Amino acid sequence: MLASLDTDARMRLQFEVEQWLYAEAALLDERRYDEWLGLLADDIHYWMPLRRTTTARETANEFTQPRDMAFFDDDLAMLKMRVQKPLRPIRGRKIRPRVPATSCPMSVC
Repeated sequence: MLASLDTDARMRLQFEVEQWLYAEAALLDERRYDEWLGLLADDIHYWMPLRRTTTARETANEFTQPRDMAFFDDDLAMLKMRVQKPLRPIRGRKIRPRVPATSCPMSVC
């Protein structure tokens, strides 16, 4: 798809994607999780592989594959549960957010 776009169209597309990512990050920073969930597709697969130390000859095995062990491997239902979990009281006590808030660096590769 990108190969068929001229330079101007690719630059506009890149700008739109960057702006979307900044808006997504702002929702998360502001803890507007319900709005963030609204951005996600119903068939989302939110997955982060584990990284293993390998030799130079084994770089194909550096990251776990889908369906293997992962830091998280969630669909939309699981993400909704993760968002709601800190908002529910446990044994009648409301969970307070960490102060200062846990930082979550975001990067786009």
